[in-house]
Formats: sequence, C-alpha cells, structure tokens
Amino acid sequence: MKEELIKYFSSPDFKKPVSLETLKDLFKISDEEYNTFCSLITQLENEYLITHNKRNEFASLKYFNLAYGTYHNKGRGFGFVDSEFDNYYILDKDADTAVSNDKVLIKIRQDKDNRLYGIIERIVERGNQSYFGKFKEYKKHYYLSLIDKSLNLDIRINEIDEFLNLKPGDYVEVVVDRYFPNHIALGKIIKKLGNPDQKGLDLMSIVYASGIETEFSKESKEELETIEDGLDEEIKKRPMINKAIITIDDVSAKDLDDAVSVIKNNDGTYTLGVYIADVSYFVKEDTFLNEDAYKRGTSVYLPDLVIPMLPEKLSNNLCSLNPHTKKLVMACEMIIDEYGQVLDSSIFEAVMETKERMTYDEVNKIINKDTELMKKYQDILPLINNMVALQEILKNKRIRRGSFDFEDDEVRYILDDKGKLIDIKKRNRGLAEKIIEEFMIVCNETIAETMSYLNVPFIYRVHDKPNIDKLMLTMASFNYDKYPRNDKELAKYLFNVLTEFDPNVDGLSEEEIIKRYAINKQLIRSMAKAIYSSNNIGHFGLQSKCYTHFTSPIRRYPDLIVHRLIKIFLLNKTSKDLGYYENIIDQIANKTTCLEKRAERVERDADDYKKAEYMMSHIGEVYDGIISSVTSYGFYVSLDNTIEGLVRIKDIHDDFYNYLPNYNQFIGQRTKRRFCLGDKVQIRVLDADKGYRTIDFKLVERNRI
Repeated sequence: MKEELIKYFSSPDFKKPVSLETLKDLFKISDEEYNTFCSLITQLENEYLITHNKRNEFASLKYFNLAYGTYHNKGRGFGFVDSEFDNYYILDKDADTAVSNDKVLIKIRQDKDNRLYGIIERIVERGNQSYFGKFKEYKKHYYLSLIDKSLNLDIRINEIDEFLNLKPGDYVEVVVDRYFPNHIALGKIIKKLGNPDQKGLDLMSIVYASGIETEFSKESKEELETIEDGLDEEIKKRPMINKAIITIDDVSAKDLDDAVSVIKNNDGTYTLGVYIADVSYFVKEDTFLNEDAYKRGTSVYLPDLVIPMLPEKLSNNLCSLNPHTKKLVMACEMIIDEYGQVLDSSIFEAVMETKERMTYDEVNKIINKDTELMKKYQDILPLINNMVALQEILKNKRIRRGSFDFEDDEVRYILDDKGKLIDIKKRNRGLAEKIIEEFMIVCNETIAETMSYLNVPFIYRVHDKPNIDKLMLTMASFNYDKYPRNDKELAKYLFNVLTEFDPNVDGLSEEEIIKRYAINKQLIRSMAKAIYSSNNIGHFGLQSKCYTHFTSPIRRYPDLIVHRLIKIFLLNKTSKDLGYYENIIDQIANKTTCLEKRAERVERDADDYKKAEYMMSHIGEVYDGIISSVTSYGFYVSLDNTIEGLVRIKDIHDDFYNYLPNYNQFIGQRTKRRFCLGDKVQIRVLDADKGYRTIDFKLVERNRI
C-alpha cells in the first residue's frame, strides 16, 4: 500500500491535492482498515514524501514547490540542499540557522535566469548532536575551533565548568544551546577529550562527530568477564581439523578472522578449506555485546587507528585465529575441479589450529623464490604451491564468466610517534593478496548458493548494474566510441574495456599506464555501490548470481548474521522461528548498509584530513600528476602517492576555458588547448588546509598524452 501511494502521488497524471476521504475511496479502504490507512498517510508525511495544505488535502512535496534534503554550507555566501530529485542553491540570507548536515524543508523558487534555488522553511532535524574541536580564548572570550571547518560554524562558549580544568588548545565536546543566522551559535562544553599532545585525538574527533560509538557499554564489559565459560566443553564437542592451515594477513593485522588450506587430490581436483572465526558462538542474540556490535555495524580503519566492532578480548584474542591455539571456526570445505567449478561442499562447525601466521609480504617473497624464507617455511611450501595453482584456476573461471577487477589504490600511511603523517606510499597488491581474495570470493559464493537453495531468510551482498548513459559519457571522455547495445552486453563490454586498458601489461609507456589508471578510476566512480539485501539480485561486478559476506565476522556485522542463519537453517540449531527472521532481515540489511556508508565516509574524511596535513609541509613543491576528474570549476590532479588536489580553472590565465561536461574536459576559446581526463600535468602545491580537508594545486606546465 505504501508503494502504491507513493506511485500515485508521484504520477504525472496527478492533478490536484486530495482529501483523506477521496483517498479512502480511491484505494477502496474499508472502515476497519481506515485507522491503519491514516497512520500510513502520517508516516508518508513524517518521511517528507507528501504533505498537506490548509484544507487537509494531500499531495507530493514537489506539487507544493517544496523539497526535503540535506543542507551543505560552502562557506562563500552560499550552500546547497541535496534532495531526492535535484540539488538546490541556497544563499546564506535564505538559510535561516541551518548548519551543514541538517535535514531541512525548502521552498523552491526560480531566479531571473530560470535557475532553481531554495529558501529554507524549516529545520527538520539537526545533523550534528554535538561539535568537536579545540578550546580557544581571545581577549577573555571563549570559542570552539572546529576540527571539521567545513561546517562553517562560529561557536561561542557561554558556559565553562571550572572542574574540567581546561587550557587553551584542549580538545573538547560542545553542545549548542542556540543557533543564530549567519552561521553563529552559542554553546557549552560538556566534555574534555584531552590535550593537544595526545596522539590521535584529531582523528578521534572526526569519529566522535560521526556518531560512531567508541566505548563499549558497561553491560558488554560485564558479559566479557564470563564469556569463556563452557569454552573447553564446546571445543571437546566439535570435530578437530588436522590439516596444514595458515592465515595470511597484513603485517599489522591483529584480528585474524580467516584461515585457508589447499590439498591437491589424486584425481586432479583441489580441496579448498576456508575457516572463519566463529564469532557467533561468543556474540549471541539478545546480549549487550550483540547490541554494541549492531550499533557499529563494522570496524572503522583510520591511519594508525582502529575503532573495532567487537571488544579487543574477542577481536584480537578469543576470535582471532592466532597460531598454535585451538580456535572455534565455521568451516567451508569445497572440492574444486580444474575448471574452477565447485563439485561439492561442506559447511560445519569445527575446531582448528593454524600452523603459521603468515604475512602478504612473506608469501609474495616465497612465491618469488626467496631462498631464506623458503628454507624457514619449507614444511608449508607444498601448501603455498597448491594455493598459487588454485588461485590461477579460480581467476580464469571468473574471467570466463565476465567478472572484472578494478585497479583501486590502496595506501600505506607512515606516522611518527606523535601520530603525524610523515610519508604516504601506494600499496602494491601481490599474488598473495589475490590468492586470499579468490578464495574468499568462491567461499562467499558457495555459502550464498547453499542458503539460496534452502529458500530461507538470508542477507546477500548485491551489486546492481551501472547506468549505461553515465558509463558511456565516461568512456567518451577518453575518445572510446564502442557502445554496448543493451544491459545484457554491459558486463562483457566492461570486461573488454578493462582488458584493453589493463595498466599491468608489460612494456607500456609511463603515459599509457597513467591513462589506463585514469580510466579505471573513472569507471569505479560510474559504478553502483554494493549493498546488503534480503533480495538476491546478484553481484554485477563479480558476475555472480549469488554472493554474500561470510568471511569477516570480527569486523562486519552482516557476516555475523550470516553465521547465525547458517546455524539455524542449515545446521538445525534452532533459535527464533522462520517468521522472526523474515521480519528483521530487511531491517538488518538496510541498517548495516547505512552503517557501512557511515564508516566509509569517516575513513575518507580521516584520509583527507591526514593527506591535507601532510601537504601543509610541502607547499611550494612541484610534482608530476595526472588529471583524475574534471568539474565545472576546475580539475583534480592525482599524484603518485594517491594525494589529489584541485587546480581551479580561474587560475589558468592564458585563455578563457569552456567546460564540456559530456567529455570531461576544458577547451580554450582562442588556443583550443585542452585539459582532459588522463592528461599528465606538472603542478605546484598552492595551499592545504586540514580543517577543510582541501588541497589546492597550481598548474606549472602540461604535456598531452
């Protein structure tokens, strides 16, 4: 009924507002259903999908020239409201007391140039519950210097608790008592977070502002005290896996939640074992530990700092698959043939000990015949050889079905003992990383296919196909004129593009490698985002009909739920009934998708903050880079260390440049000089501001690819 109402109000045939009585007749609502129907109308109003006039007649917001969305102040006398249908320009004089991230209702107007703009009618919900930054004093007046300066809010402090023992420069949390126009507010300090010398407080302030929980509840901590009760008995109950099993992770990893084993069988098939920490044994439903994990949804990884989903006793100890220690696991063992097909599989609870805790660097060196490491780990050399062979088989199977890989940048931050960023290096993925990736993909597919066959409530990892028109605009900017004829050809088209523009092919010139990386980056930006869903639409990027997340329950809540659902519906360890999970799975999928996006946003903000901080000490220096994206006001240049900065088109004075959005380029009116995606340029660092998380470049010279 909700979907039908939304469709009705948004229909082009909708002519004028309607009363409740008219709606009742249109939708044939009985007297018994009327109260429920009225509640649904109220719900649509509360979600700002419809509203009513003075005569209590209902229509969409758009009908009344209204829009609901999120306000973003740009700090130069204007801002924008992002709504479901469009973005609306907001002048400061029309912003009332709104602050960036506030949910607002706006009246839509049209200026003399027929451009749509908005006037904020109502602030529906404040986007920031509190603010974080440094306590400052100037001429006996106190104020907050925000960590996130993009909020563009001047907060005066009207009340200071002498027991906080504050000194200028201390990090504090402030709650605003009153907002004023022109981005001024009055507030009070409610918490001292620490002093400027404390490592990581700047990044923690970004975390605090996001609303991510950083402390586990008192009740969770109490549950931890007894969490090992009965563990020895559980270990005795489960089958022990006696195989050569290893973990392979980054050298800095402490939460080791996946281990692998590969045996080559006499008939030429392989037995792949993927063993995942059984977090669901320790974190049960209806516990405070589960509640805390659900609030977070995922662990958050910042430069030199982790906000874990689970307490350290679980993530780094009881659930972590540390070597030579009996650990509870959920096992998925697969028989795989020479073509990469899974012939048979078994999913069960078990106990195991990992033989070695290996790092990606060590395994990559062994693969490349490092004699010292080969001697040290000679007892697992057959295992590593089997892993290399099976990885090649699984990769080729994915290639045959049209699955594709994007070359996304991974970064390693090098910080000093005070948490200051001193260097940034691009992290290169070797064969060891690809081995683990292939094994996790086939395991996740096997789990999803098994549960899909049972036709029970389940959480899938789904990825929708991209918009063809948006994709073609991206490729047109690289003068690539091939075109998929329909949605069915999309995957094959993308696979061919990525094969044709593979940056890892030997013998390429530096310019060609740069161009190919630029194409990869733009294709990533044109793709839909993968989400969690109870509705299995498949995974477009992997070209997989069935996919889930099973392999990281220490750091992802959906994986933990997947483990529970396996135990209930596959292993017949009954808990709640089928109807219970049918009712809550959608809610869990939607919420964990939102929490994942929140974590990604915080990680991106922290990265941008640290990169801007790093470039503040490199102002004036000259670098080579490539144009990685083009906007109406300039173009972004990416350096080899993954740092991006903006070259404003107004700062290039040799010509007037027209922006061609369909081709992602600028062209000079007189000189016909072009600035295009993938062009190699030389820039000078003009400015950097960690508070605004911005880096500005100025063009030095330009070489066309």
